[in-house]
Amino acid sequence: MRRIMYHYQRTALIICSSLLLFSCGRSTPPVAGISSSAPLGALGVKQPTSIPFDTTFDGDGIAVTPLGSDPAVNSSSVKAVQQADGRIVAATNLGQDDVQIAVVRYNANGSLDTSFGTGGQVIFNPTLPVPDGTPGADTVNDLLVQPDGRIVLVGVETSTGRNAVVYRLLPTGQLDPTFGAGGVARLEDGIAVQVLRLLDGSLLVRTGTALTKLTAAGTPDLTFGTSGTVTVSSNTQDLAVQSSGRILLGTETAILGLTPAGTPDPSFGTNGEAGFGSAAVPYFRFLVLPGDGIFVAADVYTGEANQGTFFRFTPQGTLDTTFGQGGTVAFDSSLGFSTLVLTPKNDVLIYPAIYDKNGKLKELLPSSTTFRDTGFSRGSAVTYQRDGKLLLPGNFTAPGSTTFTFAVARLRP
Repeated sequence: MRRIMYHYQRTALIICSSLLLFSCGRSTPPVAGISSSAPLGALGVKQPTSIPFDTTFDGDGIAVTPLGSDPAVNSSSVKAVQQADGRIVAATNLGQDDVQIAVVRYNANGSLDTSFGTGGQVIFNPTLPVPDGTPGADTVNDLLVQPDGRIVLVGVETSTGRNAVVYRLLPTGQLDPTFGAGGVARLEDGIAVQVLRLLDGSLLVRTGTALTKLTAAGTPDLTFGTSGTVTVSSNTQDLAVQSSGRILLGTETAILGLTPAGTPDPSFGTNGEAGFGSAAVPYFRFLVLPGDGIFVAADVYTGEANQGTFFRFTPQGTLDTTFGQGGTVAFDSSLGFSTLVLTPKNDVLIYPAIYDKNGKLKELLPSSTTFRDTGFSRGSAVTYQRDGKLLLPGNFTAPGSTTFTFAVARLRP
């Protein structure tokens, strides 16, 4: 398949140093003890002066990849992750009405890996069968790459009813016949939004109001919860696993601590729950810090626009009173509010802002506004390579075009 590459001069970032945003003339609340009226540089916050594209990645730092038979189809990126051998696997959703799933694999230098699928791509079409003849999925929401190179995708299909679905692909791109039914595991009605792999090869799949555990063979683990599933009374928010094996599941009101068997862990928080006190927390994300502490970024309604709150919990689910004021720190959620990522230095990235473990703003990466003149627009997910480089899946728009072509950018540390 012929690849279309675009090369653009990268523009420098113009910074309003008196503000915590990259747009001028807008006031913001104080962030983690930093006054919004003070220049960030004087406060020790590292700021970008240009976009640090990694030019060893496809020549200019952006791999632009038309997908499927129609290079004009719009794409919305999901995630890009590095395999153990350095190659990069990315997934995206295509189209607007009849959504397809595309999986792409790149070599470490950003060229398409033609040993994968057809010309480096695998396309799932909801109106046509996938390689094993079963109906295709409509939307992918998360992916991971196993140590053996097999690729796990989770999402939802509507062609057979609204089922949460898990696919596993072989390293060559075909469906893995040793997983589920011909490479596909279908769960109950719902949407699969997140997947984690445990050390024994089993999978935890988070859906709207449930958590399901699948064996490495893609069948429900009947030793977990009730017939392989733990159901909660509200929408789930996030999922993580501590080094002790305790499973952490976010709901609309608390973080639940579950044993490896899926039962409430009475040693965690209060009756197995780490709550937020009197705070109303409609939306939050969290990650596990080294040492098993829990770092939470929450959208807490206080009547103050763009006001978020960090919470830090001990490994046992109690508020860490050494963190901020009684375990909380205010931050400006307008800087970024998406999935939390642990950086190679064990800081917390909520793109484009990097905070230390105490909730202090340390560094700002190039913002979405900064990318605009390059033609690249990033998605919400970001991941680090082992060498500290940052993978940003997204899309590319050529000058004068309204078509979003799938793209992956790589930034230097």
